Amino acid sequence: MDISRAHPRRVLYTVLLGGYENLNELEVSDPSVRAICFTDNPKLVSSTWELVVMEPIFPGDHIRSQRLIKILGHPILDQFDEWLYIDNTVRLLKLPSFILDNFLKDSDLAIPNHSYHKNLREEFTVVQDSSLDSFERIAEQLCHYEEHFPLLLDQQPLWTAIIARRPTLLIRKWSESWAQHVLRYSRRDQLSVLVTLEINKTIFNRIGVDNFSSDFHQWPNLNERKEDRRVYKGPDYNPDILHLQEENLRLSIENQRLELEIRDARISENNYIKSRSWKITRPLRDASIAFRKLWQST
Repeated sequence: MDISRAHPRRVLYTVLLGGYENLNELEVSDPSVRAICFTDNPKLVSSTWELVVMEPIFPGDHIRSQRLIKILGHPILDQFDEWLYIDNTVRLLKLPSFILDNFLKDSDLAIPNHSYHKNLREEFTVVQDSSLDSFERIAEQLCHYEEHFPLLLDQQPLWTAIIARRPTLLIRKWSESWAQHVLRYSRRDQLSVLVTLEINKTIFNRIGVDNFSSDFHQWPNLNERKEDRRVYKGPDYNPDILHLQEENLRLSIENQRLELEIRDARISENNYIKSRSWKITRPLRDASIAFRKLWQST
């Protein structure tokens, strides 16, 4: 019997960087699960979280710094067999051990479904329309996914405010891939999680749950959130121009696809013309052409 599975060392963690909002205290106490909040605020105090002060990986980008700890974890977490991540805005109504027991029954990874976006394509649209990141960056990501993972765009997206996992080698490999996509493309990690799961052929449990409320959680639980830093208002923030750039990217890829189709059609036509059947049937084609000319002249 696997003793680590029978008595796993468990941790609940969240990440709060950049003074974005106030920390929400835990409302359920679970002595069997250590609760850790990673923060860059040395003055932060908590009666329910163990605080670990850290420097953001990117001092000028607290969002991606937060995402990397969320996705990859932190060296302190390596001592635990099971991890439960929650966004600061998630309020737990059940013990973390209860959630881990249920989420990780049949897999080393479990993520809830997104309950109010029907597919990943809609998720992209919402992120774009809400200016949650650079239009240009999102458009490029969508175009690349359209080209390489078109079927995934029609799948139900995942809601990454809660993630349960066992940090096995395979799960760590997927985590690294996911982090790479968040660094390369949009910081909105829900746009890339499905694709990276597919790339790594990662087996995981989809948890069917209403994102806003269930018997084990409530969301969102905002706590004096500052101006919404999720809204992208960088120096290139111009929706009209960026929409045109997005459309230009789409047309460029479509043009490339059409050129490939035309090229393949020409290659196929040339191969057919050179084929033996084409040569054998040439007398019939010549007779048909002569007959049509004769018919038209009468």
